[in-house]
Amino acid sequence: MDYNLFKKYVKKGNNDRKEMLLDLFSNEYIKVQEFINGTNIIIGDINTSKKALCAHYDTKIEGYGAYDNCGGVFSLLELYKKDYETKPLLIFTDKEEVEQSGAKNFLKKYGQELSNQIKEIIVIDCVGIGMNILGANYAKFSSDYRTDSHEFIDFGFNSTHLFTVDKKSKKELCGGQIPKYLASLMHTKEDSADKVSAESIENFVDTIYNYLIGGEPKWDNLENTILN
Repeated sequence: MDYNLFKKYVKKGNNDRKEMLLDLFSNEYIKVQEFINGTNIIIGDINTSKKALCAHYDTKIEGYGAYDNCGGVFSLLELYKKDYETKPLLIFTDKEEVEQSGAKNFLKKYGQELSNQIKEIIVIDCVGIGMNILGANYAKFSSDYRTDSHEFIDFGFNSTHLFTVDKKSKKELCGGQIPKYLASLMHTKEDSADKVSAESIENFVDTIYNYLIGGEPKWDNLENTILN
């Protein structure tokens, strides 16, 4: 992973991040979906992919949001570089921080078309802190805390939200508590590039890649949510 590129990406505003993504994928098949006040970017062949990876590229505060969700975006970048029999579809949504508007607009246009083809949509949101990978399938419980994964599940897709946490935060989450450290970062200027490690993202990418090519899921699943 190019950590210097990551730091530059974090510092950009949302529109500049969009342009940077389009430039990084300039040699790939790209669909750009414009909607009111936002733009989704879809990378790959929508007609052949069997799995999809999704990350939102907007952040609450421009120039910040390294963990939520620049780390997720760079996880998709690194995963797409890997070798596959069939590349996963990449979905970079905009305006996740505004009632998941990007995912909702994506589903309006492409949901029905993909429903019989895509077997799973993995939503990657909050990566780069800690070496512990957690998964949450929101079909199993309800919450006021919403991610793009909720939108895909509500539409009928099999979707899991994957993220990383430090050891203490994992203990708090699994014990039914809001993780204090992560809560102090989210949607603030404390969520800066120095809080995120390349090692955490690389470990996450290796684990998810192994799953995508047929390995077992090597993450812990939350059985209920406390994020409400």
